[in-house]
Amino acid sequence: MSHPHPVESLMQEHRVIERVLNAMERMLSRDAAGPFPAEFFEKALDFFRTYADRCHHFKEEECLFPAMGRGGFPADAGPVGMMRYEHEIGRAHLSGIRERLPAAAAGDRDAIEMIHQQAFGYIQLLRGHIQKEDHVLFQMALHALSAAEFDALRAAFADESNPRINQALHARYEALAADLEKESLPEAIH
Repeated sequence: MSHPHPVESLMQEHRVIERVLNAMERMLSRDAAGPFPAEFFEKALDFFRTYADRCHHFKEEECLFPAMGRGGFPADAGPVGMMRYEHEIGRAHLSGIRERLPAAAAGDRDAIEMIHQQAFGYIQLLRGHIQKEDHVLFQMALHALSAAEFDALRAAFADESNPRINQALHARYEALAADLEKESLPEAIH
């Protein structure tokens, strides 16, 4: 089975992440009079923690960024350093949501407001981050890395023994993305 080019693979994952960002934004934009959708946010946090961070960011931080470092891009400065920094900011937003979720589920209006702030911050951050990676960083990688380096990345991304990135994990979280998308649509809201 042929695996997609590593940059194409990362960009495909971005499209899945964007679907869940859009779903979360729709849920945040709902009428605040009803109960807080805690179950939706628990599932969205699971998606972002596992698919976006442990899987997608793993491929970037542990595979692509080191390859770019070997190609002359400093790991903690410039474009690669900025992407790493934004990953950390994203993790802080998710942590802020996770910490307040029990209180929000119990109806605490301050916790709900803080979740809204953290979630909108995360959505805004990730949308900009994805644009920078798709249109700047990945394009730089295409010009800087050799075919052999891309072959090594392709093999690393296809490593079925790695529980962070195997096909079963991808399938599970792509199905979750579809479920969250459906849940957030107006006709799904009762």
